[in-house]
Order: sequence, then C-alpha cells, then structure tokens
Amino acid sequence: MTTFSSDGHRIRRARVDDAPDIAALFQLVYEASSHPCKVSEFVSDTLLADDRNLWLVSERGGELTGCMGMLLHPWNRSWEFVRGLTRPDCRGGGLATALAQHTTAVAWESDSCDLVIAFPRSRTMSRIITDAITPGFTVVGHDGGINIAAGQREYHLVALCVGHGRQSVDRVVPDNNQVAAQDFVQREVIEPLRVPGRAGQYPPVLIAGDHVRHPDYGPFTFEYHPFCPSDSIEITAYTGPKSDPCAIANDLVLTLESFEFVRHVRLAALADKTAFIEALCADGFQRSAYLPAWYLENGARYDCVLLTRRTTAEEPADHGTRNLVDHFSRGYHGRRLETHRS
Repeated sequence: MTTFSSDGHRIRRARVDDAPDIAALFQLVYEASSHPCKVSEFVSDTLLADDRNLWLVSERGGELTGCMGMLLHPWNRSWEFVRGLTRPDCRGGGLATALAQHTTAVAWESDSCDLVIAFPRSRTMSRIITDAITPGFTVVGHDGGINIAAGQREYHLVALCVGHGRQSVDRVVPDNNQVAAQDFVQREVIEPLRVPGRAGQYPPVLIAGDHVRHPDYGPFTFEYHPFCPSDSIEITAYTGPKSDPCAIANDLVLTLESFEFVRHVRLAALADKTAFIEALCADGFQRSAYLPAWYLENGARYDCVLLTRRTTAEEPADHGTRNLVDHFSRGYHGRRLETHRS
C-alpha cells in the first residue's frame, strides 16, 4: 500500500530496515520515557513478528516523518492503536490524520476486528480520532496515568470504536447493574458508541484479559516488566478457587504489596461484578473507563469497567486533556474524585 497526503508525505507499510529510524523518531519525541519503541531491536522484532503487528510510516525527502501502528489482541478480536507520532517539525499539516485514517482502515478490513481501542495522549490526537477519521472513536475515560514520557508521568485518554466490521457484535447488557445503568455511562458512552445490547447473564469471570497462568503468584495473572520506567502492572485474570468477591479483592491488594516498586495498577473487571469493583475502589482503585463489549466468550461480548490505582504524589501531565480526565473521573465517581487522586 502506498499513498500520499496533501503535503507530499509518502505513506507506506514499514520495513525491517526502517527500525533504526523509527526508534530514533521515538527517542526524539518521547525522550526519557517508558515507550519500548525507543529501542531499535524492539521495533525490529515487531516488524518481523506475525500479522498481529501493523506498522505504517510516512516519509518525505527520504526521511521518516511519522509512524502509526496497530496491535491485534486475538483474545477479544480487538485492535489497539499503538506507536503513533509525527516529527515535531511536520505537525499541523494533517499528517497524523492521514496516518490514523489509513491505519484504522486496515484494521477494519481484517477478518479479526470487532472493536478498536486507542489511548490518545493529547487533545490533538483525541480530536483526530474522534472527529477527523471515519469511523470515529468515542472517548470513554482515561488510563489513570500509566505512562512516562519525557521523564514525567502522564494521562492518556481511552477511546473506543465498536462494531464497524463485517458483522455487528453480540453485546450482552448486565441486568440490574448500577454501573451500566448509570445516566452518565448511558449518555457519555453507550449512546455515542451506538452499540446495541441484549439483556443476559454474565459469565462468572471477574477480570478480562489475555493471560497465561503465572507460576509464582498463585491465582492472579499479570503483565509486569520490572525495568519499565512506568512502574506499572496489569492484572489480566483471576484463576483461583474463591467465590467471595470481597475476599478476592483483598487477596489482590495483598498480592500487589509484593511489588514494592509498582506505582500504577490497572485491570478490566466485568461490569456485573459490582461487589468486586466496590471492594477495590475502597482500597484506592478508581473507575477510569467503561468498556462496552470488551470481554469475548463463546461469540458474545460483555461490558467491562477499567479500574486503575496510582500511588504517586505528583499529578500526571495531561497535554490538553485535563477537562476530559476530570469529566470522566467525576462522572464515574462523583465526590470521590479527589480521594482517588492521591
């Protein structure tokens, strides 16, 4: 695939020999950060990997000017916007919009795409994916400040686009659930996404994620990279024998105490697991985003709530997204907003 944007940038699929230039671009833009694409070997590995990784790059005059990527998550047939940036002196001319449009089009044309998720770090990128490309995304919350860029922790928004592939999704709505039925969730998430649902029973699964059972930490599986500057951990499943949601939440909090240097935790809990969600919120977690149709099981899709906990004193940078971060924090938590900012 080759095309041109209006200001002369050539957009094409990335090649393995682009890896050093891509890494150099990330080093220029992100400086001291938790982004793995600053390392040329990591970029090369993704370019050599299977079709789960998609890279597009732009170039002008023989120099790389931007890139955009997608990562396929087969466990729930979703694609994630990743690795997107443009060279600082090439911004403002529509290049990021062109890259985003071409990249999302490739994802939706695949046979493995029911939804696309994005984590825009700036208000500009948020506007691009919500207003400037087709189909547009809907912002559904924020990530609680998981990433480090230029040596500073920062918020990213969470945005979704659901059901624009070859078939509509079979979304199951939790019965009598105070989170899903909340006016704020209906108005800000469900209605803009235009994703219908049918009432039905949810599976007993507590936490949604791609996981392999971890050999050392019992019933919880997780992603954790001890040398990553973000000091973050993502809980991806509970596989233990307990059924009491409050007891499981307590075990999770105790497990996290084993990770002395972790400063940010996130997990996606199925939306009907209210007692589990509330127990974690009592221990410092906050509801950061509502994710319709996020969990996939036997062809049906179930809503999830993104829960995050940050244990740092500094308030993350927002890159123009502060009003949206506060809007969703207040909408999901009301008066408890400041409590969970600590």
